[in-house]
Amino acid sequence: MKKFWQSLAMMLVIISMIVLVTHAQDDVNRLLLNAINTARQDEGLFSLVSNPLLQQAAQRHSDDMAATETLSHMGSDGSQFWERIHDTGYVLVSGAENVLSRGDTDAQAAFQQWYESTPHRENILNPRYTEAGIAYAQSTNGVYYFTLVLAVSTQPPVTQTPLPTSTLTATPTEVLPSVTPTMRPTDVIAATIIAPLPTNTTAPIVPTNTPIVASLSTSTPSPTPLPP
Repeated sequence: MKKFWQSLAMMLVIISMIVLVTHAQDDVNRLLLNAINTARQDEGLFSLVSNPLLQQAAQRHSDDMAATETLSHMGSDGSQFWERIHDTGYVLVSGAENVLSRGDTDAQAAFQQWYESTPHRENILNPRYTEAGIAYAQSTNGVYYFTLVLAVSTQPPVTQTPLPTSTLTATPTEVLPSVTPTMRPTDVIAATIIAPLPTNTTAPIVPTNTPIVASLSTSTPSPTPLPP
């Protein structure tokens, strides 16, 4: 009987720890999304709506990066971010992904790390995107890997309230600039910009005329920086 109560107590402790970790991540994700939406509102843009499917895609990639201790847009299984989004059942029209690694879960600092990098900021302020998914995971050596997935679907977002003073100007052809970020001693930043897919490229989950953007960042030096 004593063994039973000991086992029960241990299970309750484990469950409590899981609940605490989940709540902590929810708080960080909420603060990070708030920071992103504040920046978008300052530019007269719609706020992004959190989407559970995009959240699932983001968590999958953060878990993978933490498990392999690798900051990359490609998963260890060879998946690209639009494939991970597709796997959730989300109907993707256009999307982008920002990733970063840092030694803590400071949401405002993580936002600044992205926002101070031109390609990451362009993703965050892209008026095309309406929904987002944010996640992070911790590796065994204590590094946190964040993933931000931005997207627009053929389905309308859960809710979207236009700002009364904002005016969005449509651009007939979106051209993504070639950016060379300024390197600082403590930052290693690389951005991958993928132009509209050519019509002879097999990519059934992404329309051939849709720009797909991906950026990554890390707050710690890397001996082998990713190429621009």
